[in-house]
Amino acid sequence: MSCRRSTAGLAVGLLMTTVGLLSATPAHAVGGGTPAQDGELPFVAKVDVDGRSCSGVLVDPEWVATAGPCFPEEGVGKATVTVGRSDLRGRDGQQVTIVDIVKREDRALVLARLARAVLGVAPVPVATAAPKSGEVLRVAGFGRTAEEWVPDKAHVASFRVQKVTSTRVDVVGAEDKAAICKGDAGGPLFREAGGRLELVGLNHTSWQKGCLEETETRDGAREVRMDTVADWVGQQIPRVTIRNSNGLCWDIGSNEPATPVVMIKCQFGNGSQYWWTLHADGTVRNTNGLCAEATTKNTVITQTCKPGNAGQRWAWASDGSLRNKAQELCADIVSNEPGTPVGVARCVFGNPSQRWSALSDTMIRNTNGLCMDLNTNNRGEIVLTANCQPTNPSQRWAFGADRTIRNFNGLCMDLSSNAAGTKVGMNTCQPTNPSQHWELTPDRTIRNSNGLCMDISSNKPSTNVIMVRCQPNNPSQHWTQQR
Repeated sequence: MSCRRSTAGLAVGLLMTTVGLLSATPAHAVGGGTPAQDGELPFVAKVDVDGRSCSGVLVDPEWVATAGPCFPEEGVGKATVTVGRSDLRGRDGQQVTIVDIVKREDRALVLARLARAVLGVAPVPVATAAPKSGEVLRVAGFGRTAEEWVPDKAHVASFRVQKVTSTRVDVVGAEDKAAICKGDAGGPLFREAGGRLELVGLNHTSWQKGCLEETETRDGAREVRMDTVADWVGQQIPRVTIRNSNGLCWDIGSNEPATPVVMIKCQFGNGSQYWWTLHADGTVRNTNGLCAEATTKNTVITQTCKPGNAGQRWAWASDGSLRNKAQELCADIVSNEPGTPVGVARCVFGNPSQRWSALSDTMIRNTNGLCMDLNTNNRGEIVLTANCQPTNPSQRWAFGADRTIRNFNGLCMDLSSNAAGTKVGMNTCQPTNPSQHWELTPDRTIRNSNGLCMDISSNKPSTNVIMVRCQPNNPSQHWTQQR
């Protein structure tokens, strides 16, 4: 495997691996560290891109940060992320397709957007405080260790900051034999501050001293600095609507503090319905800058954001519930009528009134340049192709964590039959209905749980989307998400 040279003259190995190396000169991880215990590092991601493996870190339910060299010069390639699974032999967590990337030009940083949100794993917020020389931080990754070529578990070790520039952090092992190895590229450099974790940097290059089969005697590694791009990261992560299983959205009637959060019909482009979820301090923020807060009266209001206010800290659970940290209560509603205020109540697993989705809508575009659309908002309406119109709400779709594909009108894609040739239609969302379960795969096909893929028979507008046998090399079956 070739190595790149740093501009400072330090010969350092790029910390990614290739499938071809797994049998001859296999992958590298955090050498000299300790294996992660079950549930210890759920935010650490295994990133696989066209036969190359890196590490990463979940920074938002839909976004993973990783190292730029993990991806090809152009496009995404066939890429997946495994997150929430510190031991790759386990069944916890999720494996999700990467559908888009955003590259930072001044450092080796990529934000990878996932095909659907990952729930039940708390993202790590980007630090806003600079690392200091001598500060001891922790590093994690899925690369080679001192003993294993291809470890099944993420490993973690402590490192001391040596030097800080505007774009990088130089570190050296703070404990005996600690090393950053191949396969660790993109893994997090993080600290614990005020009882929560913060992302300080990302693994980039290393001398790899102490890694299995390495003879280098020089020590140290270079990390991508993150606190100086915290605002940029926030700008790349799109706003979302917060929808209940009844199809209604969170809204506010005023930009004044202490305004109740209520449920109304979702309205495309209505700024009062757009939120940034799980912000750097765990808050859910409206576009007006105020935070959703659970009060002692079990209501939810918007209020001036206050660091450390537990009533403003929220976490997504695996069943789609939104749990407040102050009282360990879940966001809930007592009615499906528009205008119903949002409150908090005792968490009940699987309760539909407590099931929420944070949905960032996109267009779904075929390789022919046309986008999925609807003629009406009625149940039974057939999905067809049309010229792409980014502001047309009928062309805005969201891939839910429950594997549904939901139009902005609140209906979900469904099938009336498992037979080839069946047209894709719209129906009331039923998250447990397998005919509404879809996956945007690494080969860009959209596959139903029945094993068939979406296709079109013509490149003309108004062509119906149908289900046929999957042909990954067939361009008419290739779809991408576009903002």
